Amino acid sequence: IRLGGVNIPGSPFTVYIIPSPEMRGKPENIISGPMGVVITKNEEIVVAENGAHCITILNKEGKKVKSFGTKGTKDGQFTHPRGVAISQDGHILVTDEHRLQKLTFEGVCVKSVGSSK
Repeated sequence: IRLGGVNIPGSPFTVYIIPSPEMRGKPENIISGPMGVVITKNEEIVVAENGAHCITILNKEGKKVKSFGTKGTKDGQFTHPRGVAISQDGHILVTDEHRLQKLTFEGVCVKSVGSSK
């Protein structure tokens, strides 16, 4: 797996997100600077879009289901999100700058630690 352009040593996985032919070239299907990717147990793909300052959720076919977040330093906003993971209790964890946010799948910030200022 490559995360932020860096290989993760020892990872047995390779993840490719390739849109189907009917999805290629459509603006709503463009992912802007993906830096972090995680696949949920429901096979949804959660992407930290560094370039768009948001989190995007794709279905297992690669079609956007929803995106949330805008550029900023408030809870639920992001400044170049880089890492994304799913917590044991089913929340989305996102790192940006010097901050970690715990969010619902609707994009509501449950907890924020650190500062992105």
